[in-house]
Amino acid sequence: MTTIYAGCGALLFTLFLAYDTQMLMGGKKHELSPEEHVFAAMQIYLDIVYIFMFLLTILGSGRSN
Repeated sequence: MTTIYAGCGALLFTLFLAYDTQMLMGGKKHELSPEEHVFAAMQIYLDIVYIFMFLLTILGSGRSN
């Protein structure tokens, strides 16, 4: 069950990563102003960290069984 939750979490944060990257690039309906680039960089960093944590959970849960 942990593997399923971790897989869903990794997928969710992958979508967040794509959305945050699109907001940083701009040109669409939602975009960040140039003053918010530090915020965008922090959001992308956190998305990558959470994806990594979920992937570690998936890999670690396979070894515990």
